Amino acid sequence: MPKILPESEDVGFWLKTLSNHMEAGRNQRMSEFELTSSQFEVLMFLVCQDEDEVNQIDIEQAMNRSNPTITGIVKRLEAKGFIERLPSCKDKRYKKLVVTEKGCEFVKGADINRRRGEEELLRGFSDDERKQLISFIKRLDENVRLKNNEKGGLKFNVKEAD
Repeated sequence: MPKILPESEDVGFWLKTLSNHMEAGRNQRMSEFELTSSQFEVLMFLVCQDEDEVNQIDIEQAMNRSNPTITGIVKRLEAKGFIERLPSCKDKRYKKLVVTEKGCEFVKGADINRRRGEEELLRGFSDDERKQLISFIKRLDENVRLKNNEKGGLKFNVKEAD
């Protein structure tokens, strides 16, 4: 198997490398709040759902994560007071996940930092280049989803934020 070098033009290598660097930075910034980037992602997902009722299965499907992974994240967020589980109005078999006031306040502050980080990430890119980059990333994501679905992989939908 050939080694992939830093000079590689392998798109997957660079996307994974970028993702690893971004996650390490998020983990470092979130550590002062005793959160991981995965916990923050779930918290952000819940906040972005507006008035939609969300349960744990919705998160598993949207984020393409396993039940044990999301269970652990949800338990830790609940223990830290960022979310709470309440009886579902739609289906009594499920608990809906609701962001607490503490969670909302945290997300507001963290979102400002997230936007600053994105500005740093995209420093030197024109508005057109930013739009083009987002378009390319969405196309890559769609290609991966289609390929995964062809091979019987997990099917999931991500609700896009406005």
